[in-house]
Amino acid sequence: MKKSALLAAALVLCTANAWAYENSAAGFSVKDGQPFYKMESSKMYAFSSFSTDEFAKLGDKNRGSVHIVNYYNKAEMSKILGVDYSDAYFAAEYDKLALLQRSKLDLRTVPSPLLDLKKYAAAESKDSLLLQEDFIKQQLGDIEPVLRVDKRGNSKVITQSYFYKQKDVLNELDVSMISANNNLYLLTSITSHSQSADGEADKEKTTNASQETKQQGKAGAPKLEAVKPDTLPQELRQKLWQEHWQLVKGFKAFQPQNTKQALQFVDAYKGKTVVLPQNWVYGQLQFKEKAAKGCLTMAAPIDNLRKIFAEMDYLGLYKHLDSAVASKEASEPKAQEQLANAVDIADKLPELDSQQQEFASAEGRKVLKNFHALLMTLSYQSKDKDFQAMAESALGSKMGLDMLLAESLASLKHSKFDNFALESFDYKLDFAPDQAQATIVGRTKWFKEFSYDNLLRFDLSKSAGSMLLYAHKPEYPTAEELQKSLRLWQF
Repeated sequence: MKKSALLAAALVLCTANAWAYENSAAGFSVKDGQPFYKMESSKMYAFSSFSTDEFAKLGDKNRGSVHIVNYYNKAEMSKILGVDYSDAYFAAEYDKLALLQRSKLDLRTVPSPLLDLKKYAAAESKDSLLLQEDFIKQQLGDIEPVLRVDKRGNSKVITQSYFYKQKDVLNELDVSMISANNNLYLLTSITSHSQSADGEADKEKTTNASQETKQQGKAGAPKLEAVKPDTLPQELRQKLWQEHWQLVKGFKAFQPQNTKQALQFVDAYKGKTVVLPQNWVYGQLQFKEKAAKGCLTMAAPIDNLRKIFAEMDYLGLYKHLDSAVASKEASEPKAQEQLANAVDIADKLPELDSQQQEFASAEGRKVLKNFHALLMTLSYQSKDKDFQAMAESALGSKMGLDMLLAESLASLKHSKFDNFALESFDYKLDFAPDQAQATIVGRTKWFKEFSYDNLLRFDLSKSAGSMLLYAHKPEYPTAEELQKSLRLWQF
C-alpha cells in the first residue's frame, strides 16, 4: 500500500518483550513489538503496528495501523462526565448498550456522555494529548460512528468505529473504551487499506461503497468520503477489525503505582537516555535501509503542540502544497520516478509561487509563535560508500575540519536570508583519529522576530554518527532533568 497514507495517519503522530511498553503510574501495559515509530507523553502512548523490518514490506501486506492508548484517572473522568466515575458506572453504560445490541436496536437510542470525545478534549490536563480527537472533530465530524460492545476476558469493551476513504485508501478509525481500577483507557487504531491493490472482485464490491459516500471538507482539501460499513465486503471488514482487536488483546490493565513515571526516551544506537519534563511529548522513528540504519527522535512541550494544532490551517496547507506538487509534476512528467539520492530529492521538491510562499510564511509564524522549545537527536550507521568517503575526507585533518566549521558558520552569519539569521555563534572541536566531536552554541532569529538559543552537538566517524539539537526561546527556562540529560549527552 502507499506508505505516505500510513505516515499521514501517524501525524494525527523499541525493544521487544512479551509486554514491551509499560506505564506503571497509569496502570497499563501494551504489546508494541519493535515499532517503526512511536510517540509518548506521560498520559499517551502511540505506535505503529508494523516494525522497522516490516516497513519495506507494507506494499505486499496492503494494510497497516497506528495505535494510540490514552489514560484518564477517576478524578479526570468525574470532571469530564460531571458524575462520580467508577468501574460500576462504566459497566452500567455498557449493559445499556449491550441490551440494545441484543435487541438489534440502534445503540445510539440512549445517548451516553461516555461516548462524547469532545468532553475528553475539553477537560485535558496539561500532560494530556488526545491526537485523534482533533482529527475526528475536523475531518470526521459529519460521519456517524458505528457502535458495538464486546468482551475480552473479564473486560467489557465499548467501541466507536468510523469508516472513510481518501483517494483509493479505505480507512477505519476505531476507539475502544475499557475501564479498570476506576480508570478509563481509550484504545484507538487508525487502519489504512489500499483498495487499488485489491483484486478485481474486491474492486467491484467496493465500487458500491464509493457511490454511497459523501465528500467532506473544503474545496482543494484532501477528498474524504464517508463509507457505509454495510457496503463493504464482510471479509474486508473483519480484516480491518482484527487490526484493531490485536491492540485490544495486547492491552493489560493493573493497579496503578502511586508514583510518577519519568518520561524518557532511549536512543537505541548510542545507548543514550534522555529524561524529559512531564509536560513534554516525544516521537521516535527507527529507520533501516540497505545503506543505513538509525534512530531519529523529536521532543517538545505538549502545550506548544496543542496550540499549534489548534491554529494551523492544515486544509489550506494541503491545498497549497498539492497545487505546487501538481505544477511540478505537470512540468516534469518523470517527477514520480524513484529518486537515487538526496540531490535528486532536492531537485524534485516543488517551487512555491508568491501566494504559496506568503501562506507558508504565515503558517510558519504561527508555529514559531507557539514553539518555545525543541529537542532533536539522531544516531545512525551507514554502509554507503560515497557517504563513508565523504566522512573519511572530513576526518583527514583537524585543521581542515576546523577551518570548514569556522568558515561555514561565518558565512552563514553574514548571509542575508529573508526569514533566517545566525546572530552569534561559538564552537569547540575535539579531534581524534577516525573521529570528530563538535559542540556549537549560537543564537538564531526567524522571520525577524523569533529568537532561539541553540545547542548543537555532533559526533562523526567514517561509518557512524550522532547529533543532538536543543533550541529554545531565550526566556523559556530549561527544566532541571533536561539540563542533566543534555550534560550527559557526551560521546
